Amino acid sequence: MRYSIRIWWTWGLHVLLVQVGVALGGGALVEWRPPFLHVLYWVFGATWVVLTWRVLARRLRVTSSGVRSHGLWRTRHVPWDDVVLFMSDGDPRWESPAAELLDGRLVILDGVRGLCSDEDSPVDKIVSRLNAELDRAS
Repeated sequence: MRYSIRIWWTWGLHVLLVQVGVALGGGALVEWRPPFLHVLYWVFGATWVVLTWRVLARRLRVTSSGVRSHGLWRTRHVPWDDVVLFMSDGDPRWESPAAELLDGRLVILDGVRGLCSDEDSPVDKIVSRLNAELDRAS
């Protein structure tokens, strides 16, 4: 049992948003024209590469030891032994899977995000799949 979970259209949307945001920042940098612009080009390029790579690497990685959430800013590992239940959590428009732990904490797995809907959303399907894996692991 080792596989990755992604929601492809939101993944592509996040990549596009990062690319457009960094391109606009680069355009503002060129317009500003500071005396040390040649150094800022390298910083700008490195930022673009790192942010794009982090967005492309976003996913939930399900293994026999637990779930690893590769998000934009951090990577979290939630072992199967610590999880009570998986649920969807988020604001009124966007949601992410979350794990309720034995000590009562709620850990949001931000490697996958999707739009909320009244019917079964992609995140709800992922949550039910993770709960089935949790039942098998325990």
